[in-house]
Amino acid sequence: MGGGVCQVSSTLYNAVIKCGLRSVQRFNHTLLPSYVPARCDASVSETMDYKFKNTHPFPVYLKSYTKNGSVYFEMYSNSSVGKVKYTLENEVYDKEEAETVYVDDNTLPKGKTEKVQGPIPGCKVKVYLVGRENGKEISKVLISKDVYHKVDGLIKVGTKTP
Repeated sequence: MGGGVCQVSSTLYNAVIKCGLRSVQRFNHTLLPSYVPARCDASVSETMDYKFKNTHPFPVYLKSYTKNGSVYFEMYSNSSVGKVKYTLENEVYDKEEAETVYVDDNTLPKGKTEKVQGPIPGCKVKVYLVGRENGKEISKVLISKDVYHKVDGLIKVGTKTP
């Protein structure tokens, strides 16, 4: 469920970061996404959008395409862009484990179980933009504090007797 448009915005976000551009507006998901690590997601919806700005003194060309069910972004610019390699790193500073809740269900035969929702842990993460030149760290900037909420798992337990 979900993830279609947000997978595109998250992929763009990661391309923007690697190119050394700056995000102007980015929202993390409410829950930990399954397709990128915590810190690498950019959620979009009717009320949230992902925006970035070219902070280089020269133009940046953005090419996007799909191939074999995947989306790709390629960014081209002045050769100086590649001198510093940018990555995102995170520091998890709080974890919240999810539980599994069992509820009786009189529509299921006794002894039968039905998994409705698997547990999803929650956490709080500090996200850093790290720049490296020739493999040496030259910058580390806190760019966001992301919160991902936990969701308890839910399993129905049948109680219906014949």
